[in-house]
Amino acid sequence: MTKIKIGIDFHDTITADPKRFKIMMQLFIDMGVEIHIMTGARRQRFDEECVKLGISLPFTHFFSITDYYLDKSPNIVDLSDPNHPRIENKHLWDVAKSYYAERNEITLVIDNEQAYGDCFVTPFLLYKQEAGSK
Repeated sequence: MTKIKIGIDFHDTITADPKRFKIMMQLFIDMGVEIHIMTGARRQRFDEECVKLGISLPFTHFFSITDYYLDKSPNIVDLSDPNHPRIENKHLWDVAKSYYAERNEITLVIDNEQAYGDCFVTPFLLYKQEAGSK
């Protein structure tokens, strides 16, 4: 049987409703599903934001677009604002999650940004929270 692996974006996906995502992620992990956090932020920034949200998220894997490019081509990453790292070539930023998902055989990715979804071969679920739905 193939292992189910779900990639979930952090900013504006999990952070849109962290308590519900925490419950869902724990249920999936309890069923043996891998949960991959996929974000632009570096791990330290992610951890700091979780503390600010007052939540500890269950997950099995972590992927940072910034760290991916710092390892691959550090000269293309602009860290002048450490809270918002940038890469001039927006397409490179957008495709990083899709590369990760394909390499790691992610079953489904949940993200709030259609630009990422346009790059995916992996099944992609566009997450949109309706106003007032919290």
